[in-house]
Amino acid sequence: MPSIKNDATFYQLFISIEEVSTMKTLYFIILIVLIDFGCKKDNDQYELTDLKYLKDPELYNCSNCICFSITGIYGRPGFIIRDNKTYKKYADSMRIFPINSKINCDTATLINIDFNRYSLIGMSLDFEAGDSIMKAVIVDNNNKNINYDITLKKLNRLLHTTLGITLNLALITKIPGDFKVKFNLKTE
Repeated sequence: MPSIKNDATFYQLFISIEEVSTMKTLYFIILIVLIDFGCKKDNDQYELTDLKYLKDPELYNCSNCICFSITGIYGRPGFIIRDNKTYKKYADSMRIFPINSKINCDTATLINIDFNRYSLIGMSLDFEAGDSIMKAVIVDNNNKNINYDITLKKLNRLLHTTLGITLNLALITKIPGDFKVKFNLKTE
């Protein structure tokens, strides 16, 4: 083992070891901070996967579902339902009364939703034969927004005949009261 011949050499060696140790500690702290900031950015905006896209007939809670028509709410911008009172108004706005008196639509209801746990969002949209609809719900924690992105891919641009109307319903986890929902429609 080499020997240290004088105190000055020992002091220089001690300072060198201490500087290397301090630099390693500093690099370690910087690395942790960078990783922490990088992870937070990933969590601030993400696509919601714990949701259920409902087809329009899945919303109706009746054996004879001619009691509801979405044409009464067609053309409205996106809608957000967070409570039972709003849900009932929504159902009443879709309720129709057929001429056939044997059908009682007064008692027809929509499916039960626990609005303490869930919110229902949607946007009415007409589509043509061959069209495809892509949907994504993006949560943006920084701006306290939920973005419902809908992309309508038109296959046949020549016919321009409406085949149907869809509500693009999404049953999602309860929307916090301080969050806003933005509806974005893109047509390709």
